[in-house]
Amino acid sequence: MKKNKNVKFIMLLCAFVLCFAALFAFSSCGEENDGHVHDYKDWELSKAPTCTENGSERAVCTICGKEGTRSVEKLGHDYSGEPIVVEPATCQKEGEVRYVCKNGCGIDKTEPTARTQHDFSGEEKLTPATCTQNGERRVKCLHCDEEKVTVLSRLGHQYDEEGSVTKPATCEEDGERVFTCERCKETVTETIEALGHEYGDFIVDKPSTFTEDGQKSRHCIHKGCISTKDVTRLPAGENVEYCIIPVRSGGIDYPFPSELSVVLYDENGEKADVGPYKLKDGAATFTVKDRPYRVKIEGLREGYAQSREVVLSRNEVDVKVEIGASLVLGEEKQPKTPLFTGDPMHDFLVYDVHRDGGAVKFSDLLKGKKGAYLYFFYVGCGACSSQFPVFVEAYNAYGEKKNDLLVIMINVYSEDMSGQSRADMKKYAEKYPEEILMTTGRRDGIYLFDWVEHTYNAVPFSYFIDGEGVIDEIVYANSRAELEKQYDRVLTRLLGERPAGESGAKQAALLPQNGRKQRFV
Repeated sequence: MKKNKNVKFIMLLCAFVLCFAALFAFSSCGEENDGHVHDYKDWELSKAPTCTENGSERAVCTICGKEGTRSVEKLGHDYSGEPIVVEPATCQKEGEVRYVCKNGCGIDKTEPTARTQHDFSGEEKLTPATCTQNGERRVKCLHCDEEKVTVLSRLGHQYDEEGSVTKPATCEEDGERVFTCERCKETVTETIEALGHEYGDFIVDKPSTFTEDGQKSRHCIHKGCISTKDVTRLPAGENVEYCIIPVRSGGIDYPFPSELSVVLYDENGEKADVGPYKLKDGAATFTVKDRPYRVKIEGLREGYAQSREVVLSRNEVDVKVEIGASLVLGEEKQPKTPLFTGDPMHDFLVYDVHRDGGAVKFSDLLKGKKGAYLYFFYVGCGACSSQFPVFVEAYNAYGEKKNDLLVIMINVYSEDMSGQSRADMKKYAEKYPEEILMTTGRRDGIYLFDWVEHTYNAVPFSYFIDGEGVIDEIVYANSRAELEKQYDRVLTRLLGERPAGESGAKQAALLPQNGRKQRFV
């Protein structure tokens, strides 16, 4: 009985010890034991990791002295080093490179590399394109047999612009013109349409006599053609039909044809007992005896004259009589009424203040020129000083062409007036181009201001004269914009289109400043 009690005691004691040990173990080895969390510091590597295996670290808890461990992640292979070329890539196949792990594990890997580009920088083989065939440009790769081919489009034919007439066209038959390619010499033929007849004025084919009829007709003007039309009988006897047409020289129409009539004079200079014949639609048609009458155009305005004597002849029945402007000099010829547009300008003497010596007739100065510009002013006139530079700008813009225009500044006062002397005018002229003449308006009893037409008894105003001495246009004082339009219009009509280059406005910068002398260029 006593033995059983000892056994029970021993068993209870063992159970107590086990419980106490379990409680102690739970408190010291778990995450939390004896009321604290392990504090591991200063981990030390106990096993180094490799590319394929993890390593480990160990440390001691600063609270309880317990040693702990943890895993260190494996490194993995490092192939970031420079590749080793196993086989170079070419333009025909891929290459291969090898990478060795930098961690020293001895493991490596290989990768393919892309093919290189073809090198077409070598010599070209050229097959030129022709007018009808494409060409090509071939280049072989420097490293293989691959070729790069570029197609060159055919050129097409390039024919000469004018061509060659191989068969001239006539009035009734087509001609031919051949154009030749400048490269391959291939030709193409083009048809030239027949000219068709073109008839000129009547020609007397056979003059009539007192016993035989004559004939006149209009002949085709094309070379080699003998076709005629409007064949007209010229009756035998003493009557012949004539047509007289007055024309201006240079093909310019006479401005007042309705005022004209044709008067005939006999061999003795006596007026014939036939006519006069008034013009109708610019011509006078009449039938007269077959005599060498002299033709005179009458009714011409003052300053116009018949250019040559015309004698009627059976051989010339359609007669053109030339009318030209006739400049007149002398105080006794001074008109009593102003001259208007379309009138011939009367002649006068020019005493140029730039030059010493005698006078020169305006008509002589106009010879060889395409026209003239007469500017009426007086020294000290403010409006005159502002208008004339506008003309000079337009005039200067014509470059060498401006030399075809005669320019004369006309002082409306005489030289003996105070402030209008030759010295005053010379000083005034220093502002303008040297080729511009300047003269007085009253000299030797002639007062030019009375010749001209102006809307008010003052200046400035100007006259443009054409190459035959006829007044082309009158320009009065106006705004700058309107003057520029007028000058440009008239100068274009007289001198042609203004040449390319600096404008008149740019040339105006050469006008004198502060009274200093400076010429235009």
